[in-house]
Amino acid sequence: PVSEPSGRARRQARSVGRRLAAARPAGPRAQRLDMAGTPADGGGEVTVEALLELSGEDSPAAATTLVARSLGLVEVGAAFAPFISLEVLSLSDNQLTSLAGCGSMPQLSSLNVNLNRITSLAPLARCPQLTHLFASNNKVSSIAPLATCQKLATLSLFKNQIPSLDSALATLSRLPALAELDLASNPCSLGPPYRHRLVSTLSSLRMLDGAALLLPPTPYFATSQRPDSHPEVDTPRPNAAAHPPHTHTNLDGH
Repeated sequence: PVSEPSGRARRQARSVGRRLAAARPAGPRAQRLDMAGTPADGGGEVTVEALLELSGEDSPAAATTLVARSLGLVEVGAAFAPFISLEVLSLSDNQLTSLAGCGSMPQLSSLNVNLNRITSLAPLARCPQLTHLFASNNKVSSIAPLATCQKLATLSLFKNQIPSLDSALATLSRLPALAELDLASNPCSLGPPYRHRLVSTLSSLRMLDGAALLLPPTPYFATSQRPDSHPEVDTPRPNAAAHPPHTHTNLDGH
């Protein structure tokens, strides 16, 4: 007779399945959970038990991936505290205003908080393993806390409230692994030198605002082209109507 798989093998299989599911585009909107973890029309908080069910693991400490989108959450609160081993966390399409609980997740490497109401990235200064951050469609005005995230390779902050290109560059220039960046639809992206300054300053950059960089930057005043059409990308950025939302759907479709 075929022996039953061990508990460890079952957990590994579930973990692989969850990671594959998290990478697919989202299907129907997820059910909302109330504080008891049962379907409800409200939202705001969930219990440890509800989050554990979403993770599919036997204990919070064993969970490395958690997708909790569209639950009406307003903060990464106490229920997240036991999930100290999380590496992938997706909280897109909630009502988050704070990421305070993320500061207690030292292994966190990929975070998706697109489509929320976040104003500060300060807790992420305590996430040294962070490599991918998707925080489009929020209210972030400063990226200074990310200076400590030396492994950050992907940063999507499309449609936030970042006002100054100078201050943004002061932080971005301290991220040696940064390869993909999206700051489109921020106030700092409105000036003509925006694209040139980013590309000429950030030597590791390979993708900017959804367009792959192809050629090395040319001196800003060494061309008769319009300042916002330098040839450092292979194709011009499409207009807003034709361009898909900058939400980087590699985690959960949001």
